[in-house]
Amino acid sequence: MTRTSNLETWIHVAKLGVAAGELAPFPYIKGLCGCAVLVLEAIEESGKNNEDLLHLADSIQKTVDMVQSTVKEQGERSTLHFRNVCAELEVYLTDLHVQLNGTRRKSRGIKRFLKAKNVSDTIDSYRERVRAIKEDFIICTAIDSRLVISDIKDGLKTNTDALTTAIKTSQRHTLSNIDAHANSIYEEIRTWGISQSRRADKICADVQTLKERGSYKGFIRDVLPGDIYLKEQLIPSGPPKASSSFGRFDEYNAEVENSNAPKIVRVYRHHSNEKDMMKQFHIDVDRLINLKYACDIL
Repeated sequence: MTRTSNLETWIHVAKLGVAAGELAPFPYIKGLCGCAVLVLEAIEESGKNNEDLLHLADSIQKTVDMVQSTVKEQGERSTLHFRNVCAELEVYLTDLHVQLNGTRRKSRGIKRFLKAKNVSDTIDSYRERVRAIKEDFIICTAIDSRLVISDIKDGLKTNTDALTTAIKTSQRHTLSNIDAHANSIYEEIRTWGISQSRRADKICADVQTLKERGSYKGFIRDVLPGDIYLKEQLIPSGPPKASSSFGRFDEYNAEVENSNAPKIVRVYRHHSNEKDMMKQFHIDVDRLINLKYACDIL
């Protein structure tokens, strides 16, 4: 592609930059591209075959392109870095456009103007400033990125440590609750055991009293409540007599530990008068002992 065709392309690209500046939050790009369009069009009208003018146009376009590409890649973060140099370049291009308009009718006049004013050198210096700013910006961005990554790592470590601490605290709390409930359950079992032991002691004492009376000698033996296994309940056959004690107890078929003989267990219901209940118990025991059953009665 020749420099002449490049000039047309550069003008088109600069105009696109003006249009893009309308949408993007970078007004200085719009102004810079607008001035670049005016200067490039003036150069185009002054003579496409003028090598000095084409070199100037090339330098202008590369400078503008460097700003546009950096802003496109880095976004709003780069605005403050390029604002000042772009504003200065915009003012310079505006003045250059005015001066080119005054000399473009004379080809020799344009050459003398460019040589006397060192326009290309000035544009090149702006381009170098833009390049330096871009490099500094990229370096700063890289450093910031590393700092951000470092902060993220520190944050992750802090969150991980906090999570680990929370898990350990939860574990300790859970184990503490388990220990507390275990102690409570143990205490309930111990209390129940003491209660059952006292009841067994009372039953043994009552039986011993009966033995000492001599009424049931040879017929009564000690049986622990835990050795008795109730089975089906026995339903009384026929209506009870008026003097019977039915209604005060329930009878069950049962098995007793270490005994193969069938058993009948009579469970007396709670009675408000313990003396009357024990009296009835003794009467029933006397009556049952005198019965000639083949099975044992507890």
